[in-house]
Amino acid sequence: MIEFGQYEPDDTWHRRSGFRFECYHNNFVPSAYPEQICGNGTKDEVALFKKQNNWTDSRQATIFYNVFTNDGIVQTDSDCASTARAMTNRCKNATQQYEAARLCWPLVAKPRFNMCILRNLERSESAMRHCVEYVCSGFTDPNACDALSEEIDRCQELVGVSYRVRSHCAPYLSIKK
Repeated sequence: MIEFGQYEPDDTWHRRSGFRFECYHNNFVPSAYPEQICGNGTKDEVALFKKQNNWTDSRQATIFYNVFTNDGIVQTDSDCASTARAMTNRCKNATQQYEAARLCWPLVAKPRFNMCILRNLERSESAMRHCVEYVCSGFTDPNACDALSEEIDRCQELVGVSYRVRSHCAPYLSIKK
């Protein structure tokens, strides 16, 4: 059985919005996180995944990592597809993939970055792609650095990235405090 809650008329989330899945077959066991991003309904699945990997950073970074390293998720946006390719092909290992996820996820998930990147006439998905490419290159890819510098200029500091961009390829990058 699948139940869907209603959204409010102005497309806002409401506490009753969302969905619920219930299977009446006794042998059914839903897939756990991260095979199924929504998880299997057990408590703190993402926290348990982080603990198994000895990660202490944010839940968002963990989900970002799992979305962009999961071959079963098809990215339809070209920048998101490029981000997934960079995570799986350019990062040397899972540690570097997680580092890219941890450093770059705010570009698409934090409104302050979205608004700033939009003011720079860029797309946050493109900035995320260039950030992941830059991090996965060991902070050496000059093309990713140049593109990212244009996208994050005059934005708040992207911790772990902004000052490296400034020192590597964009000495005049303005970083807001």
